[in-house]
Amino acid sequence: MLYGQEYAQAGGVLALHIWTGVFVGLGAASGKWFLTENFTKIMFHRTALGAVCNVFLNIIFIAKFSIYGAACATLISQILAAYLYDISRKETLVSFVMKSRSFIFLPRWIYAKISL
Repeated sequence: MLYGQEYAQAGGVLALHIWTGVFVGLGAASGKWFLTENFTKIMFHRTALGAVCNVFLNIIFIAKFSIYGAACATLISQILAAYLYDISRKETLVSFVMKSRSFIFLPRWIYAKISL
């Protein structure tokens, strides 16, 4: 209401970007772990995958869905790069498990039985 009809779609885009922020946070936190473990090349590959995916999805989604498409492309790229990429490598599987545990709230004794 404050900015007028031109910004009417901003609420939906903001809602998508809020979910993107969750995965940005996961990526930033795991980036510290990657540095500690000296996985700088893996970090580069993960970031490059996210960038290429974002550009590719933006080309497709913006034409079809306008501003919502750009927000969805960013969300999908962040999920892929900051979360799902860790499944693809044996060295980073532990990071994927830690991130998954932050989403799935199970009793502590169940986590004790899960080992890599």
